[in-house]
Amino acid sequence: MKHEEESLQKIVVAYIRSNVKPDFPSLTLIANPLSSMSFSRDQYKNKRIMQKANDRGLERGQPDLIISFKKGDKSGLALELKIDRNKVFSTKTGKLLKNEHLERQNEVLENLSENGFVARFACSKEEAFAYIRSYFEISEISIEELDTAFRNKQINKKNEQK
Repeated sequence: MKHEEESLQKIVVAYIRSNVKPDFPSLTLIANPLSSMSFSRDQYKNKRIMQKANDRGLERGQPDLIISFKKGDKSGLALELKIDRNKVFSTKTGKLLKNEHLERQNEVLENLSENGFVARFACSKEEAFAYIRSYFEISEISIEELDTAFRNKQINKKNEQK
């Protein structure tokens, strides 16, 4: 799964650089380089890498991507990239699953939201692209409409499988 998230992050970064940055050259893209990296089986080495990252300011739950670009009253867009919506949100209620890692990521996203960012989980490249296009008004669908559509799609897909 980590390799898939690493690939997703590369795809989304490439999309921003080629499709958004040319029209919005002052945007700053901050990508968390350790967020989805796969580490070796050497736990000691992994611990050293993470300790160095923590010493340099990496915090647990930090989103994969932060796009700093003022748009109206918003400071930017923060995305936590995931591969599978069903491993983040309940298929019955659409609420965040009980999981310490997800809950910490959600806390960070909520904090960013309270500080003027649009901050979301994006559970596929399509969701990430849609949030980016909406934020930069490349599409006419609002962030809130996307939230509802993604949640309903997940719940409807689960009901269809029954």
